[in-house]
Amino acid sequence: MEKDEDCEHMDYTEARAYIRSKRISGQKLGTENITRLLDKLGNPQRNLKVLHITGTNGKGSTSTMLSYILAEAGYKTGLHLSPSLEKFEERIQINNELISEETLAQLATIIKPAVDAIIDEGFQSPKEFDIIVATALMYFAQENVDFAVVEVGMGGRLDATNVFDKPEVAIFTTIGLDHIRALGDTVEKIAFEKSGIIKPGGDVVIYPLLSGGAREVIREQASLKEAKVHQGNIADISLLSSSPAGQVISYSKKGSMLGLDEFELALLGQHQVFNVLNVLEVCEVLASKGYNLPSSSIKAALRKARYTGRFEVMHSNPYIVLDGSHNIEGISSFVDNINRYFAGKKAILFFGMLSDKQFGESIDKFSTVVEKVYTLTPDDRRAIPAAEMANLISTAHPDIVATPLESFSQIGDLIDLNDKEALYAFCGSLHVVGPARTELVQIIGENKTQ
Repeated sequence: MEKDEDCEHMDYTEARAYIRSKRISGQKLGTENITRLLDKLGNPQRNLKVLHITGTNGKGSTSTMLSYILAEAGYKTGLHLSPSLEKFEERIQINNELISEETLAQLATIIKPAVDAIIDEGFQSPKEFDIIVATALMYFAQENVDFAVVEVGMGGRLDATNVFDKPEVAIFTTIGLDHIRALGDTVEKIAFEKSGIIKPGGDVVIYPLLSGGAREVIREQASLKEAKVHQGNIADISLLSSSPAGQVISYSKKGSMLGLDEFELALLGQHQVFNVLNVLEVCEVLASKGYNLPSSSIKAALRKARYTGRFEVMHSNPYIVLDGSHNIEGISSFVDNINRYFAGKKAILFFGMLSDKQFGESIDKFSTVVEKVYTLTPDDRRAIPAAEMANLISTAHPDIVATPLESFSQIGDLIDLNDKEALYAFCGSLHVVGPARTELVQIIGENKTQ
């Protein structure tokens, strides 16, 4: 769809305000709105080769690693992430560079008349996420990307990203209990919703540790659609060494098409070892289809791939660690990684969570690795207020001092960069980790200039 000449061109501020204005509460998941919108826009999704990624945890890391690998191998690669951490434009990238503010404004100017036409025809307005997805797909099609790596927003079957006739690969990361009000209260129900991204005759890659009911549901849905399932073998990968500076990993799959042996991984944590095995299985599938993915490109990509806010070491001596662990599985990995990399140390934790998460179990998990907690209120209508969270922590674990903060600007007063032995950790909702990271960038930057 071409821009309506009568439609005034938006600037960036207007475009962001317009997209936010479509944050409509009470709408259910579904693809009807996005389908109508994409049809008005000329169905850009039909021109894309897509890697479609769903799961409970690990989607962003998996998407990011794949994007780095494909770009390093010479393929122009679009990346859609959900949600962003600090800046909206993180959601839409090509070759790991954020969409420009100018381009975002240009695309919003094209999309608005299409949305208005849908409303004029008597249909419900597309919501914010529909418009974000449409923007990403238009951008990728406009720029003629070779691949689009697309992360699902929530679930899969009814998610706005589920608009592709047949992705090159449908990819599943971990599956656990999250978003249970929308997706179901068992892993089997959640797996069924996520398996909606499987398309007839497609290729499916499932997380190497996925087992039990979730795996069986996905395999059953794949069988019904005559899709081929691939699953990496944990015996094919081993962790050789690991430190806060990175990990060294061995890969030894029999009959591998990648020519890969030993490589470095910038992303930290045992969970990333299994995530990268999942990524390599996707690469095996792509290589079997004739795509050129040299081992040198894979090694270079994994050595430099970064995903901010996911067990990210922002500073050393003292260590400052950020981890957007917003459900029980994520908190468990956070605790395991604190014990792995900082054994014997207790963290000064900055924490906040949403009310629809398993916050009670999360508090119990991290209580073993913290000496004190500062609570923050996430910027979300589902947020648990900082004072309430502090009270919950103190009640459950009276030995832990929990203090509520009124604003993120107070973080600077509580971080002592001269205390080389301290360990500061930020975890919980991305609506805490993102704003905290923005503050920390300024705090660390100011310290370097002094």
